[in-house]
Amino acid sequence: MSMKYGQVLALVILAPALLTAQTPAFEAASIKSLPPALDGSIHIHMSDDDKMVNYTSVGLKDVLAYAYGVPKDRISGPGWLDSEMYAIVAKVPAGVSGKQIPAMLQTLLQERFGLMLHRESKDIPVFALMQVKGGTKLKSADEVTGCHGTGDSKGRVLTCQSNVAQFANWLSRQAGRQVIDKTQLEGIFRFELQWIPDAPEDPPNTTLFEALNKQLGLRLEGQHAPGEFLVVDSANRVPTEN
Repeated sequence: MSMKYGQVLALVILAPALLTAQTPAFEAASIKSLPPALDGSIHIHMSDDDKMVNYTSVGLKDVLAYAYGVPKDRISGPGWLDSEMYAIVAKVPAGVSGKQIPAMLQTLLQERFGLMLHRESKDIPVFALMQVKGGTKLKSADEVTGCHGTGDSKGRVLTCQSNVAQFANWLSRQAGRQVIDKTQLEGIFRFELQWIPDAPEDPPNTTLFEALNKQLGLRLEGQHAPGEFLVVDSANRVPTEN
C-alpha cells in the first residue's frame, strides 16, 4: 500500500518537470525596460515568426494575452502591467514552429519577471455563431489560407479560407465579445463579408450582424458561457538581466 502511494506521489512531482522539458526555449532572449514617451502616449509594436520574436514596444499585459490566449480585458494585476513598456527580442531555435512561441513566452516571462499567476473561470456574455433557418450560403474550399481584412471607418471587407471555428475567433475581435462556433459545420469554407464598422453601444443591431445574415447565412445569438480570466499574483517590474 505504501509503495503504491510513493509511486503516485513521484508522478505528481515529476509531471511539471516533464511538461517543461517538452517546451523548447528561445536560443537567446533580450528584455529591456523602455522609458515612457515624452507625450505620455503608448504605442504597441509586436511581430514574430518562425525565426524571431521582435516586440519593440509592448506592455506585459499584451505579452500575457498572446502567451496565454486570454483577451487583455480578462487579465488583472498590478497597474503597471499596462503602463510599463518593454522591448523583447528572442531568437527561435531552428526547427521550432511559430505555434510554440506562446508556450516559450510563458517560460520566458516566468524566468525574467518572476511571474506568478493563476486562472479563474466566470460566466461572461458571448455570441453563439449559428446557421440561419434554411441553411448557410458558404462555399467549400480546398485549403486553409487564413483571413485577410481591409478597409476603414467607411467600410470593411473580409476574405477567409478556414474552418468555422477559426472564423469565429476572428469575429470575436469585431463583435466585441467572444464568438463560439455552434454551427455544427465541418470542413474548410470560403468566407466573403462586407460591412460598415459597428456602433459599439448596440452590437446586435449593427451592419456586421446584418451582413453575416444576408451574405453568409449565419447569425449571432447572445448567450452566456464560462470565460477564462488570468490573475497576476506577483511579478517584478524590472526584468532580470539578459
